[in-house]
Order: sequence, then structure tokens, then C-alpha cells
Amino acid sequence: MNYYRFFPGDYLRDTLHLGWLEDLAYRRLLDLAYSRQRPIPNDRQYIMRAVRASEPEQQTAVDTVLSEFWTLKADGWHQGKVDQQLENMADRSRKASDAARTRWDKDLTDANAMRTHSDGNADAMLSTPLHSTPKKENINTSRPRPSAEDLIPYQKIVDLYHQKLPQLPKVYALTEARKASIRARWRDGSCPDLEAWGAFFEVVAKSNFLTGQARPTGDRKPFRADLEWLTRESNFVKVLEGRYHHA
Repeated sequence: MNYYRFFPGDYLRDTLHLGWLEDLAYRRLLDLAYSRQRPIPNDRQYIMRAVRASEPEQQTAVDTVLSEFWTLKADGWHQGKVDQQLENMADRSRKASDAARTRWDKDLTDANAMRTHSDGNADAMLSTPLHSTPKKENINTSRPRPSAEDLIPYQKIVDLYHQKLPQLPKVYALTEARKASIRARWRDGSCPDLEAWGAFFEVVAKSNFLTGQARPTGDRKPFRADLEWLTRESNFVKVLEGRYHHA
């Protein structure tokens, strides 16, 4: 998720008493929650690493903000406005999906009706005594419903990868393994559209390590990520958490 609505008036009203570090901690916790699109896990080590709070005073600020503005439930840390925004987004997504399905069903119904009408005209013409041509077998010309697999724009995602990351290895073949990784990130909500993929590749571009610009240790060659490496679940999450952006 690369975009969420922010309400500066509400935020300033609720956080005017916070110090500089606490304000930074709050904003990073918001980014973490929205990027995950689910509650923040109750794992203090993970949270501190995800919001890059390495110093004791930074970690204290994170603890303070969590205790004041967030609520710990069985599935992790919740924040009221975050939960509301995520639910609104999920509802809009469901409505958009339902609308698209309705449009498809209407198109399919219209196509079947047109075919039936055309078949009727053909039957009438063939039944006239002026012609003895045998009636042709009825052919079903209705379009098959596209599968979820067909709706994933694999090639466009690869094109975005080449556009945003020209310094990384090129993709010359969309193998089944590569498609499977892309499909997994698309379906689990990590990158559910082309805009999200573009934002993800832009995050990668900011890492010296991932783009082969970091100086390696010893005699090793500089590391350069490729599409398969980036789309593996464990690597994908680490990139979003900023694990590779210190170099």
C-alpha cells in the first residue's frame, strides 16, 4: 500500500503535546500499519526494527505513543482511525469488484441475447423454400469469463521493473516461477495494482545495496537484486521494512 488519507487537523489536535521523537514515532507507526494493512504484531523487537528505532530514547518514544494512541488486542496493536480507513478501503474495493462483475454479467447477457436473436433470424432464412441449404450447427460465440490468473498484468509489472530499475538484471522470460511470486504478492494484498508495484520498485531504487552500488566486503562482487529475489515473500517484506537501506 503506497497511499493513505491523512488528516492534519485531527492529527495536530491530538498530538500537540508530543515531543519531536514521539511525533516521529507516531508517523512511522502509521506508515507501518498502513503498509501492512493489518494490525501491528505485538512483537516489540519487530516494531522497533520496522520503525528504525535503534536508540533508547527513540524506543521510549515508540512505547509512549503505543500506550497512549494504540490499543493492544489479540491480533496485535490497533489504532481507531487506521482501522476505519482500512475498512473503508476494503469496502470500496469490494464495491468496485462487484460493479465490475455486474458489468461483465451484463455484457455476457447482452452477447447471449444478440446471439439468440441472430440464430433466430438465421433459422427463419434457412426455413424458406427458396433455399435448400442445410441449417448450420449453432456455434456458441459467447466469451469465456476471464479467470483471476488472466487479470494479473504480469508483463506490465515486468515493464515497470525495467522502467524503475534499469540498473538491475533484465527479465527476458516470464517463467512460471516468476509468475507465481508476482501472483502471490498480488493476491496477498502486498501489491494489488500497478501503482503499488511502481511504488515498491521506487523503494528498491533508493537502496545502494539492492542496486549494486554498495561497496562489498572482501573480494565479493557487489550484490544486485533481481525480480525473482525481490518478489519472494521474505525478501519483499524486508525491503518494505527498510532492511537494505542503510548502505
